[in-house]
Amino acid sequence: MRTHLENAAEFFIPSPMVERLHERVIQWTWCGYTGGVIAGSSRCGKSTALRALDHAITTRDGESIPLFRVTYGERDATTIRSVFNKVARSLGFKVKTSHRSDDLVEMICVALADAAAINRTRQVILVVDEAQILTIQQLSGFAEIFNVLYELHTNVVIIFAVNSDQFQPLAEQLLQKKNTYLRERFFSQVYEFYGIQTESELASCLRAYANHVMDNDRRISAWQWYCPALDKLGWTLDQIAEPYWRLYDEHYREPLGQTSWPMAQFVRATNILLMDYLSNVTDLEDSDYVEGCIIHSLEAAGIRPSLANITAMK
Repeated sequence: MRTHLENAAEFFIPSPMVERLHERVIQWTWCGYTGGVIAGSSRCGKSTALRALDHAITTRDGESIPLFRVTYGERDATTIRSVFNKVARSLGFKVKTSHRSDDLVEMICVALADAAAINRTRQVILVVDEAQILTIQQLSGFAEIFNVLYELHTNVVIIFAVNSDQFQPLAEQLLQKKNTYLRERFFSQVYEFYGIQTESELASCLRAYANHVMDNDRRISAWQWYCPALDKLGWTLDQIAEPYWRLYDEHYREPLGQTSWPMAQFVRATNILLMDYLSNVTDLEDSDYVEGCIIHSLEAAGIRPSLANITAMK
């Protein structure tokens, strides 16, 4: 039987990192900021964390603030119209070639203003993912959306999620004096999102992973599902946090210079560890055996880039 744990695109666990991101977005929204930047390395989990914010942001009075997301890709055109095109499509509109930029802006802003009407502060959030590939001219399209919504008495917070490894060229342009209006409106607040950075964060993620419900009818957790023998003996997954972190730190974090453990890598390694190794363990006190399981799981998770092996052969 194939489980949703194996679907890395959909699998999500709460973590201290997501909780801190949630708190920062609430801070921006409550304090009247009009935008902000979420920066993080590739595959650290920022896009998944942002998806988890759907229906999670509220006003100070507890009213829901609608959140919409749009993602850009390298193949997208570099015109301002392409910005409006993508936003309109993400809102569910069928965009035609006959639609002018003005038409698209009107469609977008009316939809966002209508959505914001569910709270008394008329707030709405727009998350722009992979924003590092956009041009300065395209960013001005979001300023236009902001201005039209302002005239409609709607308060929009536009959050740009960027890959920090690729953001520098755009950031340098934003620092130019002629782009002050964009920088001050959307880019004055930067929050750096990381993967797992400490043993305590790893332990927290392991607890959330172990408690992930596999069978809603029987309320069986992932730990109970894959390691019933260990569960009956009173063992918990977070008890291996110390050797798990130590082995990752010694063999991968320090040698590869990783500032944090990307969530995608953690999920792959823990999937393998839980499904293929710990499911056959009957005693977590056998530290040598458990560490062997961890080592094999980390090796199989593809943390060390395979391309490095190819280039080393030349």
